Amino acid sequence: MALKCPRTQTLMKEITLDGIKLDISEACGGVWLDNQEIKKIDEANEAAGDKLVDILSEYQPKGIDYDQRIHCPKCSSSVLMRHYYSPKRSIQIDTCPTCAGIWLDPGELSTLRELFKTEVERKAYGEAFAAEVAKEALGPELKRSQEELAKAQSFAKALRFICPSYYIEGKQPWGAF
Repeated sequence: MALKCPRTQTLMKEITLDGIKLDISEACGGVWLDNQEIKKIDEANEAAGDKLVDILSEYQPKGIDYDQRIHCPKCSSSVLMRHYYSPKRSIQIDTCPTCAGIWLDPGELSTLRELFKTEVERKAYGEAFAAEVAKEALGPELKRSQEELAKAQSFAKALRFICPSYYIEGKQPWGAF
């Protein structure tokens, strides 16, 4: 069954590239990818992605509002969620919350293929980004927690002499603290 383009409502053309079935909108140059198909074309070393970028470059859409919310071509009722594809926050893609399919507007595939050469590189960048954000967000809280711990340890050390375990032979030399 042919799917309708979520941007133009025209029928999309189904093609197969290196065993991957894709739906292309000849009206706007967008492409629909089923769940996890993006992982087969998003890296610079994947031949199917190179072929798809070449095919999509032939389409020159005009007068299309890319800010408009669109519905899933497969589920019809689900509104696609717009989110950043990578931690670099340089490209947004549309994903269906129901079937996990992905809609790429013209130029988005070539842009995301330029971001990271491999999945390993993308994950390393993501981990570094998350660590940086966590440090900024949690840094003051960590400092405050360390200060409170130091105060508690000082207080416990001052009270160690009233702890019974301090006086019992074989126990810790300065109590339970």
